[in-house]
Amino acid sequence: MIADALRGNPFGWLVVAICFAALMAVYATRSSIGLMMTFWEVEPGWGRDLASNAGALGLFLMAIVSPFAGNLIDRFGPRIVCAGGLFCVAVGILATSAATRDWQLIAFYGGLIGIGSGAIAMPMVSAAVARYFAHGRGLASGIGFSGATGGQLVALPVLGALVVALGWRGTYTALGVVTLAVAAIAWLALRRPPQVSEELDDQTLAPLGERLRYVLSSGTFWLLAIGFLICGFSTAGVIEVHLLPYAEFCGFAPIEGATAYGVHGGMNMIGVVLFGFLSDKLHRPRLLASVYFTRVALFVLLTQIAGSLPLLFVFAALYGFLNFAAMPVIAHIIASRMGVGVIGLAMGLIFGGHWLGAAVGAYLGGAFYSLWARYDELWIVAALAVALAGCLSLFVPEDRRREPALQPA
Repeated sequence: MIADALRGNPFGWLVVAICFAALMAVYATRSSIGLMMTFWEVEPGWGRDLASNAGALGLFLMAIVSPFAGNLIDRFGPRIVCAGGLFCVAVGILATSAATRDWQLIAFYGGLIGIGSGAIAMPMVSAAVARYFAHGRGLASGIGFSGATGGQLVALPVLGALVVALGWRGTYTALGVVTLAVAAIAWLALRRPPQVSEELDDQTLAPLGERLRYVLSSGTFWLLAIGFLICGFSTAGVIEVHLLPYAEFCGFAPIEGATAYGVHGGMNMIGVVLFGFLSDKLHRPRLLASVYFTRVALFVLLTQIAGSLPLLFVFAALYGFLNFAAMPVIAHIIASRMGVGVIGLAMGLIFGGHWLGAAVGAYLGGAFYSLWARYDELWIVAALAVALAGCLSLFVPEDRRREPALQPA
């Protein structure tokens, strides 16, 4: 089956490989901040608060840049955005490797890398894959999305080995050169016109205001966007920030919590590819709802893990399996319901909401713990919110035929 798919659309799978490599480079760079903090404290003396501020600026810029980058992909294709975003990230990495002053870390790591990362994100993969796949978009999107997990599971350990051998500056120099190479490959390879160009003309040629009104007037868009905002709240905000502190609160040793989180990350890649494949075969709104409703049960399980290491690992594995699962399903629904010509703009807006939800989740976790010195209330709120996301998903219409251009879905 895989061989037949490759023979049927070899250039499309080259696009998927480039998207995978681009996300891998960007997510490895973003995740490296935790690895580099201890080295930065020694030389050049950057404190963790400064590094955290640089990381926060990067996340803020990603939320701002993502819709604009998605719109550019819709209008001009993925070549400029993918190569340009990677070039910006590469320059930021190389500049950071030579930085000595506090403002330089903020400007280069937070600013340049944040802007480039906003371009090289899930909306870019969604739009690029949709342009080169008339069939099998779900599986192709899932494999492209899994580059984000690859950046954390594969590239980050390599960076850990390099930083011991080369120092943090040498490691960032090597990472910057590799990212530049991926940018060059993207620029050279993504020149071919899209295979589904007949779906693009009406939407991509419309003025931005008209395209934005089309997206924002769609009931499908708002059902998915609100659900994915809640998804960000429950994953990137609540679990990614507060799972390890909660594990320690429950009496687990730091190494046990870290190992469980590693299992969580490993299952991400399996889940996103499988659910991408399933979105080609099954009723997608129900599939999306099943992801959210299963998370509700897992939050209930999370309240019972104290004193049981096996339950902690069961939760980490299952939640990790579902962590990225919603993304290819949502991208597939947007492409078929609203059209390929607006998928970059729509997914950019949806991901902006996702990161906003993540920020709220991260904040509420700390605020609730400050109030009650426990996490039970956080898990209850998260479970209720995700249940709402599941209910909203059931109202999304299922129609694998694209709606007429510029008519609300």
